[in-house]
Amino acid sequence: MVIRMVDKKKVIDELNAALSMEIAAIVQYSHNSYSIMGPWRDALTGELESFAKDEMSHMEYVSKKIVALGGVPSTKPAAINTPATWRAMLEADLAAENAAINRYKAIIALADELGDVDLKKSIEDITSQEYRHKEALEKFLKEPM
Repeated sequence: MVIRMVDKKKVIDELNAALSMEIAAIVQYSHNSYSIMGPWRDALTGELESFAKDEMSHMEYVSKKIVALGGVPSTKPAAINTPATWRAMLEADLAAENAAINRYKAIIALADELGDVDLKKSIEDITSQEYRHKEALEKFLKEPM
């Protein structure tokens, strides 16, 4: 018999923290996609709208997993940052992606300790998508050559 060192409450708490980040990301990406101005507006708007949709699918998975583990999904967003310039918007989005990646890495470790293969694999997939968002934002922020 294997004794699990992590309890479900800790996993649920971490998932709820991630859920709050996803809710904030949906709002932040959506707001930025509507508000962004400047020469890159068309390209950025489509990308940010796509990211908001990705974050919604993350929110849905995390919410369902919280319920499956016996918890109650949060409805409160983490802090939402909506600066005025396109560069500051993308920098805020990049900071949020980095925070999400760090949160999800911790959840992967907890899922592994818990022995929840579905949670581990699904969060790895979400983390991979967050990395793609991060890389896209870094490219948008990079100065042209």
